[in-house]
Amino acid sequence: MTACPSTCSLSPSSLPSYVPGEPPLYSCPLRGGEQRLQESPRVPSSLRIPSGTYVKQAGNITITLFDQYEDTPVPTYGRGAAIGGAVTLPERDGVIEIVVKVQGKLETPASTTTRLFESVYTLWNRKKNQDVCPGFFPFSCVLPTTSISGSPLPPSYDVMYPGIPSLFFKCKYSICFYIKFIRSHTLDLLTGTKRINIPFQYLPRARADRPIVYTPFFHSSVKTLPEEWHQVVSPIPPRPGMELEPLHCQFFIPSSRVYGIRDKIPFHIQLTGSLASLRKFLRPPEPEPEDLASSASTKKAPLKRLCGHPKANFTVSILRQTTLDTPYSAVRRNAIIGGGPARQVAPPFSGCPLRRDGELHLDWEGEVQVNADVEVGSFSVSDVSVNDHIFLKVDPLSREREPPVFLQVSIAVPVRLVTDSYVEEVELL
Repeated sequence: MTACPSTCSLSPSSLPSYVPGEPPLYSCPLRGGEQRLQESPRVPSSLRIPSGTYVKQAGNITITLFDQYEDTPVPTYGRGAAIGGAVTLPERDGVIEIVVKVQGKLETPASTTTRLFESVYTLWNRKKNQDVCPGFFPFSCVLPTTSISGSPLPPSYDVMYPGIPSLFFKCKYSICFYIKFIRSHTLDLLTGTKRINIPFQYLPRARADRPIVYTPFFHSSVKTLPEEWHQVVSPIPPRPGMELEPLHCQFFIPSSRVYGIRDKIPFHIQLTGSLASLRKFLRPPEPEPEDLASSASTKKAPLKRLCGHPKANFTVSILRQTTLDTPYSAVRRNAIIGGGPARQVAPPFSGCPLRRDGELHLDWEGEVQVNADVEVGSFSVSDVSVNDHIFLKVDPLSREREPPVFLQVSIAVPVRLVTDSYVEEVELL
């Protein structure tokens, strides 16, 4: 058998020479003829775990809590979060035990303080460990997701409504360290305990399950995507004794009725009724013509004035109702936590929209948003519930020394506010 010459080895002299040059141009956007083979998208900022620390100094003892935002005044934890940190003890000769207790409490005027949960952990004990307490050791414990009664833990909350009877509701969470030490080295019975309490904010997160569809053309979207809108219809009756037909108010909001607490929630208002009722409702400042139906020319002018009148009084707000069930009755208090103005929608070029049944309709639209200082959404626990509504108040205008022709009407649509807005699912590669 003859041996074949080897073709796998190359001498250095046979390799091509290297000529340095400019690197190729690179840009993030794809150019013509390019395609993206693989991408690892960044994790949204709302899903990133903070990497800062919270430090509590009590004399010569230092408590450090991990996974916190920088310069945060109070530690914050979410649902089922792990509370991790470390204890630093420069003087540890007389220490005999270190215990940490994580607890949640509910305070209401109807009853004494209710314990939501209490978890106790012994970090170190001289009898069990039989050595000197270390000067630095880490710890970790997990928050429960439910209370002792089995209901989900409510978020940290503190609200007070003065009045008779007054209503207050406080939900508090804290981490407490108990450091037991010997006061006298000759007498072990003389002991003392140093208590270090760190309140923290419990903020369980929830996300809206559907997006809010924004469109500048309501009438086209309500026809092509009717499932995206939730509609509430309420009559606006005239004052007794007034020979006018009632108006009908249609109030539209996104159909999911579960919104992120920082979402801008669009709404649409439509008033429907006869020309005479709409004119009385809006109360235009111009003098009214005596005969509206005499001719087409006399009928055209009041229509234009009616469509362009901007002074209909609509108040759209976000109302939060706190309810406390007592042995005798339920105590409720309301508070406005957000809102937004209503602006009139310009009519079509042909004038005011006239329906087939001879009625007219005028439209207003806008967005409502929760105030920036509100961080907690809707929840319910024990005898307390916090529910949110989008609240529309229709307040007919009136002239001086004259009562409004129509009665005041209010529409409250129950909604649920959650901490996070809807986002598309992203599969991390």
